[in-house]
Amino acid sequence: MPTDFEPIPYRIRIGVTGHRKVADPDAMEALVRAAIDSEIAKLFDAKSQAEMDRVRRKGVTAISYSALSPLAEGADRVAARAILAYPGARLDVVLPLSMDDYLEDFETEESKLEFHELIGESRRPVELRHRRIRTTATIRTARPSCAKTATRAPGSMLSITATCSLPCGMGSRLAGAGARRRSSPMPASREGR
Repeated sequence: MPTDFEPIPYRIRIGVTGHRKVADPDAMEALVRAAIDSEIAKLFDAKSQAEMDRVRRKGVTAISYSALSPLAEGADRVAARAILAYPGARLDVVLPLSMDDYLEDFETEESKLEFHELIGESRRPVELRHRRIRTTATIRTARPSCAKTATRAPGSMLSITATCSLPCGMGSRLAGAGARRRSSPMPASREGR
């Protein structure tokens, strides 16, 4: 008897997180696929494995994978791409920061483009923080040709970058001195967090 609906797949969720620096992403992606093909079944007890085999043999209900990932550079994205290569796979994204804050972590436009492409593959990204938490301020220095930019997320260390049009090396001394003094553009009530 023909049916007018598509069966709901038996879905196996795979949580992904890893290092940002991956020496050979293509080789890593092949390793992830090999691990899925050989190791996933071992995670289930004998009764569950028998049920999955029965479902596969019957051919009515698909067994699909879902990747759950924050999509940071490196291993997160490699594993997400490997999982998405399977038929019926989907991507669920949970971002630890607001989208704008998270994008600041990616140094290159290529990385940001890859992130947006993968986000486009996801159902609906979930942001754990809906408002920006990072702040940036410019600190005026005694010399008009120098500027310091300080960035600080609450609860994290202060990052100071100095730019200077003075002779070579002056900018790095300014950044180092500011960092040692723990100067901050934040109000005193926020210092020391």
